[in-house]
Amino acid sequence: MKALSIGWALVILVLCLIPGETLPDSTLLSFDKVGHFGMFFIGALLWLWTWPHHTGRVLAAGIALSMGTEISQGLIAFVGRSPEVLDVVADIVGLLAGFGVLLWIQRRGHAALT
Repeated sequence: MKALSIGWALVILVLCLIPGETLPDSTLLSFDKVGHFGMFFIGALLWLWTWPHHTGRVLAAGIALSMGTEISQGLIAFVGRSPEVLDVVADIVGLLAGFGVLLWIQRRGHAALT
């Protein structure tokens, strides 16, 4: 599971650093924001499942990954992309939603056992 979790972080890096000319134009509620939400939602599920006793660290690392990819987009010229605050917002909302869903699943599992 650890390899899958780390691999997913690498997938996020690759997807966020694909050169901009290969991507379609985006708007506020575009596929881009849904994609950011989804990447970090899945990431949260994987990362928190792999490291369940490190919730704060996992969420902090997810936020750092989100911010780092956006900053990298602005610093790496050949990527041809610019950082967007709304991408970070979508990433963080995805992280929190993933955390909430996993917490809900865990609580329902415990409730079913009692």
